[in-house]
Amino acid sequence: MSSSSRPHPAQCLLLVGVLAVAACDPARQLRKVFESPPTPHEEYAEGLRDAGLDETALGQTWLGAAAQAIHEPVAVSLPYREAVYVPASEARAFGYRVVLEEGQRLSVLVEREARAPVRVFLDAFRPARDSTEAPRHRASADSAGMTLTLEADDADTVLIRVQSELLRDVRLTITLEVRGALAFPVSGKDTRAVQSLFGASRDAGARSHHGIDIFAPRGTPVLAVAPGRASVRENRLGGKVIFLRDPSRGVSYYYAHLDSQLVAPGAEVQIGDTIGLVGNTGNARSTPPHLHFGIYRRGFGPRNPYAWVHQPTQGPAPLGADSALLGMVARVRIGNAVLRASPNADADAVTRLASRQVVRVIGAGGGWARAESADGARGWIRVGQLVSADAPLRVERLDRTVALRDAPDPSALVKASLPAGERVDVLGDAANARLVRANGVTGWLLDD
Repeated sequence: MSSSSRPHPAQCLLLVGVLAVAACDPARQLRKVFESPPTPHEEYAEGLRDAGLDETALGQTWLGAAAQAIHEPVAVSLPYREAVYVPASEARAFGYRVVLEEGQRLSVLVEREARAPVRVFLDAFRPARDSTEAPRHRASADSAGMTLTLEADDADTVLIRVQSELLRDVRLTITLEVRGALAFPVSGKDTRAVQSLFGASRDAGARSHHGIDIFAPRGTPVLAVAPGRASVRENRLGGKVIFLRDPSRGVSYYYAHLDSQLVAPGAEVQIGDTIGLVGNTGNARSTPPHLHFGIYRRGFGPRNPYAWVHQPTQGPAPLGADSALLGMVARVRIGNAVLRASPNADADAVTRLASRQVVRVIGAGGGWARAESADGARGWIRVGQLVSADAPLRVERLDRTVALRDAPDPSALVKASLPAGERVDVLGDAANARLVRANGVTGWLLDD
C-alpha cells in the first residue's frame, strides 16, 4: 500500500503527444486496410509501445494489469454494481467473469467521474479453451459509448475488462445486468405466470414438456417475441398454433393452444405485434387457458425458453454508503476479519485481518469493499467491518528520531525524518509497523 509521486506534467504532455502521432501514422493506417481493425484498447497499447512507454514502470504496470484482468477475473453474480477509483499515479484494470444461460443478454454499463476528459476501455472476451490459447476477443466499447451488450446463444462464460487510460484520476461505476433476450410472449404478464416448466413430465412420464405454459385469461393478446416470419397451422396436440421463424438467431418460436390466430401465413412481424389470443385448443381443452411457448433450434431440438423471456424485476443494489470509503485508507473494526477472493460470503479466504489493521479501499458495491492490505494482499471484505482511518486511534510522543516511510518496509522511500518528542497520530497497524500522521504527512513507522 505504498504511495507514489504524481506524474510530472511533462510526462502527461508526452503521453498525449505520442498517442496522437501514433493514431495519425500513415503506415499504421495502411495496415488497417489489410488487417482486422484493432480495438480501442489495442490501439492505445500500441501507442504506448511506439512511444517506448511500455518500458516505463507505469506503462508496464498498465499492460500487466490489462492481462491480469482477463486471466484472473473475479467471478460475480448478476446483477452486480461496483464503484472503483483509479488515481493518476496508478494503473489498474478490473476483470469480471460471468456465466450466462442460453437466451440471456448481458449488458455492461460504465459511468465515469473525472475532473478532466478520460478514455475508458471496455472489452469482452471468451475464456481460453486451454492453456495454449489466449482469451478470444468478442466485443469492445470505449469512451464514445460506454455500454456493451452480448447475447448468449448457448450456455456461455464471458470475461469483462474495464480499464482507464494512464495519468488520469477517475472514478468508475461498473454495472453488469442480465435479462432475457426476447420480449415476453403474453401481454401484461411475466414469468410469474409460468406454471409448468420445461422438462416437466407428461403422459405419465412417456414424454417431457418441451416449453413453458403461461397462464392468462382467454383472449389475452399473444405477442411476437422477436422479428420473424409467421407460419400458421393446426394440429392435434397444439390445436391452433403459430411458428415464428427468427433468422437472426437461427431459431423458431412455437405458440400453441391459441384461441385465435391473428396473423396471415408468411407474414413478417415485429417485436410486440399481436399474432394471436390465449386459449386452450388442442390437447389443452381440460386445462385453463394458457399459452404453450417453445423454442426450437435446428439441429439441436427444443430449448428451455425460461431464460430467454425472463426479465428480472430487481436491479443491482444501490451503492449508498458502500462507496463512502472509496479511495481511502480504512482500518478493520473487528479482529479476524476475512479478505475473500470475490464479493461472496462463500468465496475462498485470501487472508485474515487483525483488528486495527489498515487496508486501502479500491472499489465498493453490494455491501463489499475491494481492498488491498499493507502487505499487498487483495480481495473483498464486508464494508461493515471497516471504518475510516482518518480519525486517530491514539496519540504517541516519539522517544527518538525515526524515519517516516511510504510503505511498511525497511527499503521503502523515506518521506520525512521525525525528531524525538514529535507527537504523531496513530491511524492503524500492520505487521511490524504503524500508519501515522505527523504535521499533515501520512506514512509508516517501523516497529523495533
